[in-house]
Amino acid sequence: MFDYITEVLLKPVPTLREVAAKRMWQQGLLLILLLCFLRGLVNTALARDTVLPPNLEALGPAKLEELPALLQSPTFQFTNSFLTGFFAWFSGGIVFFLLGKLFKGKGSLSGLLASLGFAKAPALIQIPLTAILSLLGTPGKLLIGITSFGFTIWIIVLDIYAVRESLEMDTWKAIATVLIPVVLLFFGVLLLLAVLVVMITLKL
Repeated sequence: MFDYITEVLLKPVPTLREVAAKRMWQQGLLLILLLCFLRGLVNTALARDTVLPPNLEALGPAKLEELPALLQSPTFQFTNSFLTGFFAWFSGGIVFFLLGKLFKGKGSLSGLLASLGFAKAPALIQIPLTAILSLLGTPGKLLIGITSFGFTIWIIVLDIYAVRESLEMDTWKAIATVLIPVVLLFFGVLLLLAVLVVMITLKL
């Protein structure tokens, strides 16, 4: 598996094509779970310095005392990391697969899940780098933001390659298959956050 991880970083297109053809979804899942574990470790360490937004005062003093302990606990951080990581991989694979079929894509769901799993390989660099940069204080937070943006673009590009190679479609259709759900999800999250802020502000 680790040979394929290295190859994805160095020669992404042929490697993602191969893991999709071999339907290596178990290895892809294993990589996702490894990343979830590493992210849980880093998030647990970083959560100690997390400052809650002032709008949460509407919850009352009792809840405010309990909330930091809950959000900073290893149980919460690891559970959140594993659930979101697995859900993003599996549900994302299904959405890309169904949308890809609308664009006349071929291939199998298992092959797509395999390639999408290995497409997350850059996170093996990103997560430890985030932990190191967090030790630098305020400059480190700025660098984390910059590097996170770069790694996000890198992974999205690999996701596009993964969809293109596993579903045997052209590049533009693969771009549409990946970006349409990503854009919809982005605006959906923004809308949800806006609603939550309004509800907390109005103390509903």
